[in-house]
Amino acid sequence: MTPRISVGRHINRKIKRDLLLRCHEEVGNCWLDPRSKRICRILLSVHHNLPLFSLRRKIRHLQVQRQKRIRAVPEFEGSCEVISGTGRHVNIESVDRDRQGRGKATTAGWFGTEASILAASLEVKQGSFVLSRGFGKAKQADTVFLLTSISKTMIAAGIMLLSDRGLLALSDRVQKYLPEFTRDGRDEVFIRHLLTHIAGLPELLPQELQLLASHAPLEDFVLATCRTPLLFKPGTRVSYSNLGVLLAAEIAQRILHRPYRDFLRKELFEPLKMMDTYLGLGRYRIEETARNQQGSLKFDPNDSYYRDLGAHGEESTQQSRT
Repeated sequence: MTPRISVGRHINRKIKRDLLLRCHEEVGNCWLDPRSKRICRILLSVHHNLPLFSLRRKIRHLQVQRQKRIRAVPEFEGSCEVISGTGRHVNIESVDRDRQGRGKATTAGWFGTEASILAASLEVKQGSFVLSRGFGKAKQADTVFLLTSISKTMIAAGIMLLSDRGLLALSDRVQKYLPEFTRDGRDEVFIRHLLTHIAGLPELLPQELQLLASHAPLEDFVLATCRTPLLFKPGTRVSYSNLGVLLAAEIAQRILHRPYRDFLRKELFEPLKMMDTYLGLGRYRIEETARNQQGSLKFDPNDSYYRDLGAHGEESTQQSRT
């Protein structure tokens, strides 16, 4: 006879309870086919008399079904996918939800008559498991995107490298390196304030659009930032600011006596094997990159001047960042 679970034994009750909780989770998963959901409901309805080994076997069946489903996702417009390795220890449901969401957003007819997102990519790595996929106009997962504000963390990482090497201190006043950053409370702004959005600087310059329209050099943005009134006393509030990171990069450039983009490339990106990442366009032509969606912007975000300015973000691939 098949051995039955002894509900009086704590160890068996715990094992069984954990397995049944997993059954509950499986029932709620939208990717399960009707047959698998029916199996879960049967397990939940007869669990008091079900043999433990049988319950485990059914759970294993559901896990196999899950692996099959992740390799049988519907093809979306322009998609290209590469999967290798095993899915052990990979949160398959999370990967599947992410992939389905990006696929629908880049395909016309799901959220509207037109695709809400023109291009997207997905790169998942866990042990030997690798999933790479491009969506929409990103035909490959290694499509180059403008990172915009994600670049702030990488610019800050470069500042921390200089701090580690003793070339600057986070407690240094900004005036020490930018003497034109003076008066009206600016002498109380430290480098750490620039990196943590507490310097009192606004998010953007009042004349930002005019500078962009005239294709002004980056030095003009720095000079205008040094003259822009502070919104509050430094260190007393948090207010998101692009200008703080701009000044931090300018400080680094003056210390190094070379372009900050070159320093990041040699000292940060290359050692980390981020070979497809640049501050600005780098070796790419703008035609080789994913186009930005203009949305409510009052300027062309795909202009080669804007994309190579170096103040508005890095160009990189999903694979270079994973």
